[in-house]
Formats: sequence, C-alpha cells, structure tokens
Amino acid sequence: MMTQVTPFSMFRPHVLRVMMTALLLLLSGNVIAADGAKSKGATPPPAGVQAQTSQTNGPRININTAGLEELQKLPRVGAKTAQRIIEFRAENGKFAAPEELMNVKGIGEKTFAKLRPLIQI
Repeated sequence: MMTQVTPFSMFRPHVLRVMMTALLLLLSGNVIAADGAKSKGATPPPAGVQAQTSQTNGPRININTAGLEELQKLPRVGAKTAQRIIEFRAENGKFAAPEELMNVKGIGEKTFAKLRPLIQI
C-alpha cells in the first residue's frame, strides 16, 4: 500500500494548524501585537522583514545557522534537543519558517511558544 504524498504531508497536523491560523489572521487584516493588543487593519511588516531583537531586547538566535552551544542558550533546549535541531537541519535543509521547528522531536506547541520570540530564520 502506497501512502499518498501531498505538499503538506511533511508537516505534523498541529504545525499545519498553527500555520493556517497565522495565514488567516494575516488575510483577515487582524494583527496581534507582541503585547497582545489586537488592532484591526494594521499593516504587517513587509515579507522577509524581521525584527532582529527579541522581546527582551537581546539578539535573536538564527535557528538556521546556530551551533550546539548557541541553541542551548534557548529555554527548554538542552544538548539533546539542540543536536536534534542540527540533525533536522542537515537532513531537511534550512528552516523556511520558524514554525517548522515543531517538526523536531521534543519541540511541541508549548515549547515553541516560549522559543518564538527568541528565534529567527
């Protein structure tokens, strides 16, 4: 029996759910600011433009280039998880979106929510 492969079959269902929610928010014109305030009709930053600092005003860690030690500076990322991120990157190429980090074993929605403000691609 052959499994049907679709363009989205490489993502876990919860990753697709997060990505679709973000897409719907962008398309609806609702933008949620970092402080949780919701503003209707606000213009999101242009594609490809990212803030270079986290909510704590420190530099974000680039998950596509960070080494083992740098990844371990992230909360809830120890040596094993950092190694899994590096292995995932080696096997699958660079992360296209931060949400793809949830495809790494040991990083679920809760952990990703804590990491999101601290990382960049």
